[in-house]
Amino acid sequence: MATLKYVLAPICLLFAAAHVNAEYWCGYSDDNLRDWRVNKASECRLPTGTGELVLIEAEKHFNVSSNTWFTPVKGRHPGAVLRKCEGGKAATLTGDTMLTTAKLQKICSLKKDGGHELLTSDGVQATVECQNYQATNIRIKTEAGEKDCGMPEVLKVATPHFKIESAKYGLDSADVTRRGIAPEEELCSLAVTDPTYPEDLTIAFVWGDVACHLTNYYKNRHACGWFANDNGMRGSKMSSFYAQPVLAKLCQKTKDGEVEVTKPFRRLDNHDESLSYVKGYIQCVKGAPTGIKLAIKPLVGETQEKQCPIPEALLKDKPVHKS
Repeated sequence: MATLKYVLAPICLLFAAAHVNAEYWCGYSDDNLRDWRVNKASECRLPTGTGELVLIEAEKHFNVSSNTWFTPVKGRHPGAVLRKCEGGKAATLTGDTMLTTAKLQKICSLKKDGGHELLTSDGVQATVECQNYQATNIRIKTEAGEKDCGMPEVLKVATPHFKIESAKYGLDSADVTRRGIAPEEELCSLAVTDPTYPEDLTIAFVWGDVACHLTNYYKNRHACGWFANDNGMRGSKMSSFYAQPVLAKLCQKTKDGEVEVTKPFRRLDNHDESLSYVKGYIQCVKGAPTGIKLAIKPLVGETQEKQCPIPEALLKDKPVHKS
């Protein structure tokens, strides 16, 4: 037992020495600095009584968790963190210290204009300034003064949104095959980039040769279409099913014009439709269904629209009643 004690002692001393000699900066080890691509030379910094407040930028810092805002791709993403650095150590701060593009998008999409306090802790302050729903500046303050830092490049990079590869518009690959869904390039679709949102806003009129079975009209599966978006992890249906007799009935009521048929699209930041919307319409001429209109109004940017004819195959698939 004594022999084992003397063998282990030098090993423990070596381990302890290696740990003591490891280099740290603001709580980051050399390995962290290298693996997460941390920028020690950030220009957004101010002295404090015991060190400095730094907005530390890193290219692969954050393993962002899923939340009500969006679901990130797994892995580490660009971001920045507010830390009070005291040599090799970092003092604990209370507040929104871990920043990503998606987090700032949500803060400013709800704030619109003005400042949002990120932290007031241990004698230091930080605020993000929003203009027209977008983050434009981060301001830090210590006993040494104030500094406007603008927006670091790592907080302009979109945090990648997770998508289920086999799913689109609320359908998986098995649904596409079973329902005879038309190829994506044949669908009437629209996508609009909104700088306040973590992904493009989307809508499409999805249809297939044997996509439905409306038993009030048909005895077998038949052609039909519906509006859907490709937002979130797999997209979702936004309207009822529209087969030939349903379209005909709709346009008998609305002889000329267009009918909005989509249910409200709920942005993840809960803006109402007066500010931002995703809508689908059926167009009627002389009592007959003729076209589809898609419309997207981003929170920031111009409203965009697209019009397409209703697929001929859908209009020709008229009911065959049960005998």
